[in-house]
Amino acid sequence: MLMTTIDELKLVAEKYEYEYIDRITGKRGGVRLVIKCKKGHITEKRLDVFRRGIIGCAICKKLETKSTKRLSYNFIKEQIEKEGYFLLSTEYINANTKLLVQCNNNHEYEVKYSDFYSGYRCMECYRGWKTKYKDKYSYSPFYNTFANQLLLLEETRRNKDDQNILEVKCTYCGAWYIPKLYNVKNRIRAINGKTKGEYRFYCSEKCIQECSIYHTKNYPKGFKKYNKDNTREVQPELRKLVFERDNYTCQKCGKHQSELEVGLHCHHLEGIHWEPIESADMDKCITHCKNCHEEDHQKEGCKKSDMQCK
Repeated sequence: MLMTTIDELKLVAEKYEYEYIDRITGKRGGVRLVIKCKKGHITEKRLDVFRRGIIGCAICKKLETKSTKRLSYNFIKEQIEKEGYFLLSTEYINANTKLLVQCNNNHEYEVKYSDFYSGYRCMECYRGWKTKYKDKYSYSPFYNTFANQLLLLEETRRNKDDQNILEVKCTYCGAWYIPKLYNVKNRIRAINGKTKGEYRFYCSEKCIQECSIYHTKNYPKGFKKYNKDNTREVQPELRKLVFERDNYTCQKCGKHQSELEVGLHCHHLEGIHWEPIESADMDKCITHCKNCHEEDHQKEGCKKSDMQCK
């Protein structure tokens, strides 16, 4: 039987050491007791909450929890000094208090303890570190971070000079190089199908211009923005093997890829019109720069129309 009389409600309140003040009836017939605890806190509590055994004062519990979580000045000082910093402020009031802190390089700055706990450190030291290692780390990808994400479609390795840095192979020439951080992130997004395009790796603008598959989706052959005169008469893997064998150096003018203003080409010594089966033979190919390659194909009997299968 539900208790509804005031006398019965007073008995419930006194049973759990509360002082009965009033009763409130809800729209659905539920009864709320307005009660006062031993410490003078006035709260409302539903009758069914008493029946379930939840009898504590909510305000007392909240204040008790808050007092136990409040950080002391000595605790904060100890935590800051663990990091090698020094706390110069002499008092701590609450979480919004800005503390004057000195780093181990004698730079002074203000910070809230919550920000310090989250990793906020001396900006002067950070700016100096960023300037010193900008070219090496700011825009270079780390091997441990990205290698596994690229493993499905790309070859990766650690840089010889710095084992933390990631290296990948150029799509066109196959040379190992350190990509930019944004290139790596875009390639991962493409692999995961989260963006249009493939965002393949190219070690230089010259390789982009010479690559016959770059932007072919947006610019089909005949309408291509780059290298519109190029064709895929040389297999990509063959081209990379030949370039690597010849140390990315034009075998005619003797210039290395880094010294050239144009890209490298894989040149067939014999036209595939005569020996189609041997078109993928490394011994039948040689590395030329673009200019030397075009010069060779201007010679009589060595024009591109003579060299292709008909």
